[in-house]
Amino acid sequence: MNKPDKEIVRAIIGLRENTQFKTIVKWLNDSLISQSISNNKNRGEATIICQGRNLEIADILNHISKAHEYLNNENQSSNMEE
Repeated sequence: MNKPDKEIVRAIIGLRENTQFKTIVKWLNDSLISQSISNNKNRGEATIICQGRNLEIADILNHISKAHEYLNNENQSSNMEE
């Protein structure tokens, strides 16, 4: 997954209070839990594939939860360059 740029981060921040977006985030959280439970049952190559799915979901949720922090850090970096 690509690291989100400022445009994506701003879109995430703009959507945070949207009830439909909150529904999607809840679905992602529920999916992360379900995938983690499912991973416990897998063996061999299936474990690697399912762990990859888990990491992608976790990565998306991490980007969503840290969007404000990312944007603040970017703004501080821009201010230091000026």
